[in-house]
Amino acid sequence: MSEKYDEYVKRHIRAVNVCYKLLTGIDYYAAGINHDYSKYSDEEYIAYDEYFYPSDGSKVGEDPKRKEAFQYAWLHHQNTNPHHWQYWVLINDTDGIKPLEMPTEYVMEMVADWGAFAYLKKDGQELLDWYKANKDSQIMHEKTRAVVNQLVNVLAARINRKFGKEV
Repeated sequence: MSEKYDEYVKRHIRAVNVCYKLLTGIDYYAAGINHDYSKYSDEEYIAYDEYFYPSDGSKVGEDPKRKEAFQYAWLHHQNTNPHHWQYWVLINDTDGIKPLEMPTEYVMEMVADWGAFAYLKKDGQELLDWYKANKDSQIMHEKTRAVVNQLVNVLAARINRKFGKEV
């Protein structure tokens, strides 16, 4: 167990809560959201810890076995947490790949999750840049995409306002 990984998860969850509150005005704990608690599960914890904070001092992603273990942990995380767009993508034999519409509460949590990294850097532009670079690879229902597009802009502006910047 890594103190560095534990601290990262705690810092991330706190930042997601701040971003969720910036979007909704509600503390997500009050809304009954338990963001990313699966990262403490047996299926995820060791793989994430060893991938991002290798105990042997190697570089992140350098060990193929750690990378594969992380990929299984990431798959578990996506399939366990409905605030990830991947959770809402149906892959089946008859329809192929079909994005399902995400409930709004999960869309808000997803955008807050993405915004947490920008919040920790005190720069809403980070969120806008990240979304622009990644949105074309995300498979989302058209209604979900429309809500995401709005919320990303709103959250970026609110992060910047919080830190005295303009978008």
